[in-house]
Amino acid sequence: MLDGREQCCHRHADQGLGKSRCLYPANEPQPTNSDEARYRKQRPIVRGVLDYFPDAVMEVAYCSWVGNEQHNPGEQLHWAKEKSTDEADALVRHLLERGKIDSDGVRHSAKVAWRALALLQREIESEQDARTVREPKVNEIT
Repeated sequence: MLDGREQCCHRHADQGLGKSRCLYPANEPQPTNSDEARYRKQRPIVRGVLDYFPDAVMEVAYCSWVGNEQHNPGEQLHWAKEKSTDEADALVRHLLERGKIDSDGVRHSAKVAWRALALLQREIESEQDARTVREPKVNEIT
């Protein structure tokens, strides 16, 4: 256990990244350095997302900030995942209003993008959780 998070693969255990940030769960065969390099190169974050959609990403970031001010006033920017779990429904509600500005000053289309990212993030984390085998605590071993 690292900082209250379950340990991920052996490569990241000493970095305290936790399973939601690790690409390789501890209970699966570990990749070679060339596998890791290939994985990273197939996901060009800057050239494949930020360079394509710089203005849109800025609007999604603004959407995050406005949402944080609404749902977590006075707190540091963070995603309070427990406060809203209906990404698909909310995404469609905002999609129906695309092209318009919501009452909080945020584009509905930015909220669509935010909800799509939230939905995708939850799917990925759910798959990671399903692959992670909980190791027994010392007092549970008989």
